[in-house]
Amino acid sequence: KFSNSIIFGNENFELLFNKNDNYGFEVFFQNTLIKFNDPNAAFSEDPLYNFEDPFIYEEVIINKDPLFVNPQKNLLWLQENSPVINLGNTSTALEVPFDLKKNDRTPAPDPGAYEWIPTSEETGEK
Repeated sequence: KFSNSIIFGNENFELLFNKNDNYGFEVFFQNTLIKFNDPNAAFSEDPLYNFEDPFIYEEVIINKDPLFVNPQKNLLWLQENSPVINLGNTSTALEVPFDLKKNDRTPAPDPGAYEWIPTSEETGEK
């Protein structure tokens, strides 16, 4: 289960499955942003990439830029107009109540490693 996550990068497909039919396979994405740009519809017939399937995907955003401050410098704080602000699941946030900078993420959680704080969008600091 992936919850309150951001799966984003430079590739068109930042999410790929390597399913082996000899083993059980379960996956579930909840309150997550996923970059999966399939311009040639190479995966259109694969049910694992049916982002409308509620048994695999719940409250996901597909192919939107999360608007990190500066990913090239590893500044993965969200900008104030990020599409994922408040997208997080509250139950998941209660399991991991603080982000990597010790900010409380329980009232209105954001996906990713850092909770957006209104004064931190440019510097990553409170």
